[in-house]
Amino acid sequence: MEIYKLLPDTNGFLLFQKGAHTILVDSGSAHSFTRSNEPLVICNTEIPISQGETDLGNFGITFEQISKYAGASVSTILGMDSLSLLKIIVDKQACRIQFDTEEISLSPDWRSLPVEKINGCLFALIKINGVLRKVLVDSGVSTSFATFLWLDACVRKPEREDLHLFNGKVTSPVYRALSEVSGYTYPIRYSVLSEELKQKIERMNGFVPGTVQGILGCGLLENHKGYLDFANGILKAMK
Repeated sequence: MEIYKLLPDTNGFLLFQKGAHTILVDSGSAHSFTRSNEPLVICNTEIPISQGETDLGNFGITFEQISKYAGASVSTILGMDSLSLLKIIVDKQACRIQFDTEEISLSPDWRSLPVEKINGCLFALIKINGVLRKVLVDSGVSTSFATFLWLDACVRKPEREDLHLFNGKVTSPVYRALSEVSGYTYPIRYSVLSEELKQKIERMNGFVPGTVQGILGCGLLENHKGYLDFANGILKAMK
């Protein structure tokens, strides 16, 4: 087991330091990228990262842009191909992230989310206004998104500026919808998912067009702990 302090003032993103690496945890990316020449070892396991700065640039994104968005000089992005080697607990209130290669024992207070694996990424099944929806679990954005068709009957709220690592800053219409996530029900403000962002995520991850209709951002972790065991398809949350 290894525990790291989450860096502060990162616009809601999950970042931590490991040696020469400043690492951003991005569950919304199937792939990992680095511009560091130093091997990354977590829990005595060398984390293979085959894609570099040029590969990231092929998607029209640079580490400089991501560092600007995140408020820290990011050297490494851990996507699901790397995160799948580890069991992870995120506790944003305690400002820490925990990794292990063995199963982590959890209390009965942790509640499971039904999930589905698609092209190396994790989609959670949640209810939005009582209707079961499939959303991409994406720590690469702090806010949540949904296609307008899901939000048509919801309460309109003032527009907001969202920041997604793959798409920069975008001003979006916002709707409030009652949502049930792992048995907890509360109102979530969803930005309308733009076609541009949807297509960029689908292209980067090799999804069939139309796969991404909703995104569950990591903002929910402000009030919850999260547990991820991708290899076994387990996603849990606890208040």
